[in-house]
Amino acid sequence: MRRDDLAADLLDRQSADGYVFPAYEDYCFASVPGTVYDLFGADIGPTLPSDAVDAALGRGGLDHVVVLLVDGFGYEQWSCHVDDETMGLLPAVEETGTVTPLTSVFPSETASAIPTYHTANYPHEHGVHGWFQHVPELDHVVEALPFTTMNGPPVPEVYPDFERGDLYVVPDHYDATESETGVDTHLLVPTAIASENRRAVGYDGLGEFADRLGETVEGGGPRSVTFAYLPHVDAASHRSGTRSEEYHETLVGVDDAVSRGLSKVSDETAEDTAVVVTADHGHVDTDPNTNVDLRDPWFAPLWGLFERRDDGTAVPPTGSPRQLHLHLRDKYGDWTTEGVEAAARRIVDRAFDALVLTRDEAIDRELWGPGDYSETFRERCGDLVVVPKSKGVWYEADHIGLVGMHGGMTEEEMLVPFGTARLADLR
Repeated sequence: MRRDDLAADLLDRQSADGYVFPAYEDYCFASVPGTVYDLFGADIGPTLPSDAVDAALGRGGLDHVVVLLVDGFGYEQWSCHVDDETMGLLPAVEETGTVTPLTSVFPSETASAIPTYHTANYPHEHGVHGWFQHVPELDHVVEALPFTTMNGPPVPEVYPDFERGDLYVVPDHYDATESETGVDTHLLVPTAIASENRRAVGYDGLGEFADRLGETVEGGGPRSVTFAYLPHVDAASHRSGTRSEEYHETLVGVDDAVSRGLSKVSDETAEDTAVVVTADHGHVDTDPNTNVDLRDPWFAPLWGLFERRDDGTAVPPTGSPRQLHLHLRDKYGDWTTEGVEAAARRIVDRAFDALVLTRDEAIDRELWGPGDYSETFRERCGDLVVVPKSKGVWYEADHIGLVGMHGGMTEEEMLVPFGTARLADLR
């Protein structure tokens, strides 16, 4: 069962002026980790409403949960492709389980959503507001997930005293969860990022993924969660968009690899295993020919308003092409802070259609989650947060040249699936 009626209600409730705000209070990706571990009696964070899990998983008797996170695979794309005769897993989940729509977090980016899953904390709590993050104590911009300097070497090579834990303010929850419940967690991820966590199992290519998935579930211990991360659909979306042949072929390949991997789990284990299929965000297709290049001389006055580094160069926009953080001067000529913000807003408003909020306005609307915001998070945020409605807006060709983008607040980016089913029922 796919809950399209709930999707319509969620959009109606969470939308304002064409922008979809996160539903942190109930149907939100931020509650996925708490929901998964709540199945084992662990209280690690907020949980989804019971109707998201009861139909398929609420019968109890679970020893294993497989969480399949298909990066970039939004609810709209699930709806578009589930009836494709080349699909196996997606229609089986709909027929035997429940597919509940959720909103992503803000921003609708891997850089914020994946730390939310691993820490069970809201974005403002774990500290990452986007792929590109201004770190005032370094006087530099850091690419959050790869933990590199912007277009440069790894952070530890340049700033040896600044550790990953200084960027991600809170640690993952896995040690505490294992201690509390005896649940082993295994992270099935591409080999390139597997070395970053002792719980990680690496794979190269979808063929090896299928083998590793079955092995990990079978050998995961008496009680286990297997978190499988699949970045392939996201990459195809960026390159070609969500309506391309490359996208379709990639999605079919992912669906097939997951199906083959789950088929390697024994019938006995399958009886006690739940499957969750979800995503961190969706994608909106943009036109690289009309995406906005902030290097255009027309934007020179805007760059003049940006905060200065110690060497006198401007702190560039951070975040991503779909949610920009503008770091502004405290004073510029006769303008004080309010005047600088107003001038920057006028330039943005003339150039493209966007939601523009001051940092305080965004925090008041709990854009990065409810609760108290730390001074560190505030300092790393821009003075203005700019969320374009339909375009990509950036200052490097590699990014504004992408077709599929995310990070913003359209329905396509913000709605994601939360599909649940018993593995035994999928056979």
